[in-house]
Amino acid sequence: MGFFGSLGRIIAGKPVFTPEDEVAKQGMSPMQQAAQPIAPPDLQQEPTSKEIPELHCGRIECQINSGRCDLYVDILNHSHQQVFVNDVQLMGTHRQLQRMLAPGQAHQELLYSGPILMQHPDGYVTLRYRVQETNDYFRSQYKIRANQESDGHFRITELLPGAPIKDLV
Repeated sequence: MGFFGSLGRIIAGKPVFTPEDEVAKQGMSPMQQAAQPIAPPDLQQEPTSKEIPELHCGRIECQINSGRCDLYVDILNHSHQQVFVNDVQLMGTHRQLQRMLAPGQAHQELLYSGPILMQHPDGYVTLRYRVQETNDYFRSQYKIRANQESDGHFRITELLPGAPIKDLV
């Protein structure tokens, strides 16, 4: 509809745009639009995506005592689901944690207990966990950062998020 057509409708006291105008813009007649099948509302939902729970390694406490190193880490559940933390792999060691974490909950865990670190601990800490409701398993990795002390040994100071969380299907 042109300028003069719109002006004519205004002068006649009719609405400038009507639903028929919108349908005409889309290239369908009102009859064609009415003939289009409409799915019931429950079938029109978009597919739901799986929520990937995030665990974070918080405060780190690295205790050195008599040639031994104990590494305590706060594991935080940053998801909206209850998560069961199965185990951790760190510097060639494997430790069963078997800890349930509610949404928003944190718990301090002993991740490593062994000889003091005389070489820089390269690699990652790997946590395996599952969502309690769905039994979906996930793996998250954290890059190890360490500082060298004056006597030559290394102290783990930070665990940084590494690779993206992996869904273990």
